[in-house]
Amino acid sequence: MNIPETEKKKREQEGAQQELPRAETKVEPPSAPLAAAASEQQTSQHETTSSGPDSGQEKHFAPKKLFGIDYTDNEKIKFLVYLFIGGTAALVEWTFFWIFAHVFGIHYQIATASAFTLSTVYHYFLGNILVFNSGARYRKGKEFSLVLLVSAIGLGLNMLLMEVFVGFMHWHPMLSKMLCSALVVFWNYLSRKKWIF
Repeated sequence: MNIPETEKKKREQEGAQQELPRAETKVEPPSAPLAAAASEQQTSQHETTSSGPDSGQEKHFAPKKLFGIDYTDNEKIKFLVYLFIGGTAALVEWTFFWIFAHVFGIHYQIATASAFTLSTVYHYFLGNILVFNSGARYRKGKEFSLVLLVSAIGLGLNMLLMEVFVGFMHWHPMLSKMLCSALVVFWNYLSRKKWIF
């Protein structure tokens, strides 16, 4: 059988390639310090893509849904839900204020501080469930500390207004408490939204 010259050369080249031993390249594992440095670099790169300055990993949060409506990215609905939570928290605060001040006869400033503290805890947990993403920017411990700081400022505003309305203007304490709550709600929402969650 007569094979054309080009076909013969082609077969010879293929045969030569098959006969050549494959060169195996070994990759040496990096030493322990290099591996640790590489790991830290990967971690720091991952942290820069995370969702908050204090978080060590990317966070994925469950969508915010109410009655089957997803309002995760709708700030208007979130604010309305926040107002509802604030309204129920105000009822909690007013109820405890009334009990402390009128039933137990505690001074209105102490009653204000006590009722405000209880409603803040209630508000924090319900707000995290329905409005904010807890842990979005900071770890929970730092986040709660910031909530307490913002709440302490809110309490200071509350007590200052109570002193003005009750101490200087001699308004009824319960009416004054309701007015204070209505004024401080804007501070509470904006500060949490801007600095905490």
